Amino acid sequence: MKKIAGLIVALLLVSAVGPSAFAAGDIAAGRAITPMVEVRYIDETHHKDVRIFISNISNATVDCCVNFYSYDGDKENSNIKVYTGNDSGWRAILDTKENVFSIPAHSSRFVKIDRTSNKEQWKFGYAVIDWTCENKMVNKPLMAVLQTAYQQNGNSNEGMFAVNGGQPF
Repeated sequence: MKKIAGLIVALLLVSAVGPSAFAAGDIAAGRAITPMVEVRYIDETHHKDVRIFISNISNATVDCCVNFYSYDGDKENSNIKVYTGNDSGWRAILDTKENVFSIPAHSSRFVKIDRTSNKEQWKFGYAVIDWTCENKMVNKPLMAVLQTAYQQNGNSNEGMFAVNGGQPF
């Protein structure tokens, strides 16, 4: 009788939890949030930029999207640019409002959140890094670091912190 009761409890648990546990969908997906993103521009000699370095540590290509939300909650993606390395300089691989890009397996990309004009401005908020992968077996494929760089009269100060506490996401 105890075995039957145990089987009934197990069946009830699977039926209650099963749909949410196994309804992962057709793709793998995840996200991380970077708090306190700040972009400041006074003039060419006084400005602050934000850069996010994102690395794909998996064996599969991951599609990524970075969105910046300002202090008023407005999505401001017109100032997001994505770069990849280059032997002769930096090459923008994306400069649109859609800002969805692929990161091949074991590769990295550099996302810059920049000013929207050459007028004085100060914007702050947060960025959301979303990812998807066709391979449902991929789990936590990305790691990222947020870097701030402040230029003042030819001097540069930089700071970095690991996104998601330095853990893959």
